[in-house]
Order: sequence, then structure tokens, then C-alpha cells
Amino acid sequence: KAGDTIRLKGGTYRCGEAYEKKGQGFKVSLSGTKDKPVVVRAVKGERVVIDGGMAVNASYLWLWDLEISQPADMPRVTRTGGSHPADLGSPFGGLNVTGGQGCRFINLLIQNNLGNGVGWWSSSRGG
Repeated sequence: KAGDTIRLKGGTYRCGEAYEKKGQGFKVSLSGTKDKPVVVRAVKGERVVIDGGMAVNASYLWLWDLEISQPADMPRVTRTGGSHPADLGSPFGGLNVTGGQGCRFINLLIQNNLGNGVGWWSSSRGG
């Protein structure tokens, strides 16, 4: 609920559904208010890896001290052309903001993702 802080213990959180369906990863819809954001962050001093990406459609959500990546040894060579090959067997990955407003993304490490690092889509707004 608004004003809550969720602390994730160190480790790798793998979104299996993203690998099975080649999707955008964990779907995050937690919303706070302008004065009471919802904060999701790593336990202090611990490394949290989100494997498979995140799709955020939320308002006043702060993501803090997280790594969003896929294993560095994932296949990166395709036999098909185009900007989004479908034969690599991994999700899009990265951080995709699909809607909402007033979110903050603080001290994130985003790397080794197939699709993009950060995607800001038309329905997301500042605030």
C-alpha cells in the first residue's frame, strides 16, 4: 500500500514466464501517492538481480539499488534479420515503463538484456 517499503533479500529473481513466452519480465503495478510512494529496494549491502526484465505500469513507485540483467552467456547471435530477432530464446529484458506517473528509478544497474536497457512508452508520464 502507499508508503510501504519492500526490501528484497540478496539473490537472483528469475521470471520464468518471461523466458517461456519471450515477454517483458516481472509485471509491476504497485502504486503509491505523491506523498507516500511505494519503495522497492535491496536489503542494504546485498545484491539483488532481476533476471528477465521488468514491465512497470505504476504510479509513485521507486525502484532502488536493483540490477536488471540476463546471464552474460545468453545467446547473442541470430539467424534472422531485423531489429528484434525471435530465435534467441530469451525475454526482452530491461526496464520497460508502460504507464503511470511519478516513478523514480534510483541507482539501478541495467545490463546484458536482449531487447533494450530502458524503454519509455507513450503512456508513461513524469510527475
